[in-house]
Amino acid sequence: MAGVSALRHDLRSVNAARFARALGVGGSTGLGSVVYAFTAMYELLNNSDLLADAKNAASMFTSDLIAADRSFDVMEGSAGAALGLLKLYRVTGDPSVLDLATKCGDHLLRRRQTILRGGQRSFGWGAGTQLNGMSHGAAGFAYALTSLAAATGRGEFMGAALECIEFENTSFSSSRGNWPDFRREGVETDAFWPCQWCHGAGGIGLARMGTLLRWRGRGEQSKRNFMGDCLPPPARDPTEELLQADITRAVDCVERAWPYPFDTLCCGSLGNIELLNEAARSFSVHARAHLREEASRRMMAIVAAADLRGDYRWDIGDRRFNLGLFRGIAGVGYTLLRQVDTNLPNVLIWE
Repeated sequence: MAGVSALRHDLRSVNAARFARALGVGGSTGLGSVVYAFTAMYELLNNSDLLADAKNAASMFTSDLIAADRSFDVMEGSAGAALGLLKLYRVTGDPSVLDLATKCGDHLLRRRQTILRGGQRSFGWGAGTQLNGMSHGAAGFAYALTSLAAATGRGEFMGAALECIEFENTSFSSSRGNWPDFRREGVETDAFWPCQWCHGAGGIGLARMGTLLRWRGRGEQSKRNFMGDCLPPPARDPTEELLQADITRAVDCVERAWPYPFDTLCCGSLGNIELLNEAARSFSVHARAHLREEASRRMMAIVAAADLRGDYRWDIGDRRFNLGLFRGIAGVGYTLLRQVDTNLPNVLIWE
């Protein structure tokens, strides 16, 4: 509780609205991350004060704050805001929270752009670049929009999610078994092919797993809403098959991507370890054992190497300046805990 005392103070102060505007709405760096974090802590600690903090943070989402979002993605924008709010909605069932998440989704729908790569629509990031990947790209948008479709039953969210997946898959390289990172497009002649949570197969695979889970939930909701309980689901689901194929592609890529240069959740091996652990829940018994064992082996190798080196391998800074979750020492501790207790929520998909 001491670690969040300053944040709780800011959220309760007379300057709380100004604080919310400064944060923005994002799911990793903004108000959406605050809602998610307090909700997850409430579930773990069963402390009603933390749930009250989550509700208080959610109440700071105003129409003006959402409309001011120009990042859109899961890290800094409305896609991440929706994921944080939907976490709170799943815990409380509060329709006002779902309404706020839906407003974030509607904001995204208004900002879609038709692009030349295959003619699909996705969302711009930064200077309007349409990217692949979880953190700033199409995979993250697809996951957030599918989550909204599952919660609301609205088909336009699912349609937009499928367009994002189609956009992303037009650039998949069979020879590399990965999706390119377009952040350097127009600056460098060679494509960039990272395999990590933020960009590349690691995050795309996790996003597809989350999307598949929400897709299945949306199918059940749609069946109740529009088909009645007496009708069976279709024998074959092309969308589910597409998502499962992408998950297999991502796992194959991550299995090859070892050793990796960095040891972080966002940009290194820890995010890929989380993909292997998550995939272990979904595959056959034989494959599940292999993936779980591989994730454990990699984690122990990272700890042993850090012990010899005196520090973990950061993509920025050093031990003194890496206290955070996504790119710091807290992420190492979190992944170690998840190796011990797989029931801990997967924060990389806002579980």
